Amino acid sequence: MSMNDTRLQLSGAHKDLLTAWMQVKESWRDEVSHAFYERSIEPIDRALHNAANALEAMDEIIRRIRSECSDQSGY
Repeated sequence: MSMNDTRLQLSGAHKDLLTAWMQVKESWRDEVSHAFYERSIEPIDRALHNAANALEAMDEIIRRIRSECSDQSGY
């Protein structure tokens, strides 16, 4: 599995989490729900966003390494 495939899976899981939270939030509108969001959902949201960015950067590095190694294979 490539980094891009992993990033797409992570992105799909992130979207599913936010969709589920939006559904729950429609009927759970009190201070506890707000605290739950800040303590649980928001950190996961940030972590998933950061992980997706890191996977994208790693995928680019791996592509560059493969390209440079294949360019040098003729030596």
